[in-house]
Amino acid sequence: MRPAKGAFVCETCDEAEKALGEIFDKKQFGEAGSQAVIEEKMDGEEASVFVLTDGKNYKLLPVRRTISASVKATKGPNTGGMGGLRAMRACQ
Repeated sequence: MRPAKGAFVCETCDEAEKALGEIFDKKQFGEAGSQAVIEEKMDGEEASVFVLTDGKNYKLLPVRRTISASVKATKGPNTGGMGGLRAMRACQ
């Protein structure tokens, strides 16, 4: 997601400290970076589910596996799930 959505995915405490320095010391996100949310990193597959609705009826679209990292599906900057590639076996 970074930098568009301001998310960092850190593997180590050093990476997390560097990310916090970017946010608070360097003010990379301006006023939007005056607060930060720190969450535990979860490993595993990610899925995207989309629904079309008119407010009364709905159509569930097929579940897609989401590839969030931009390089080889597991490395590189987080893209915010822009790489929905294929149906997930676990969801079929």
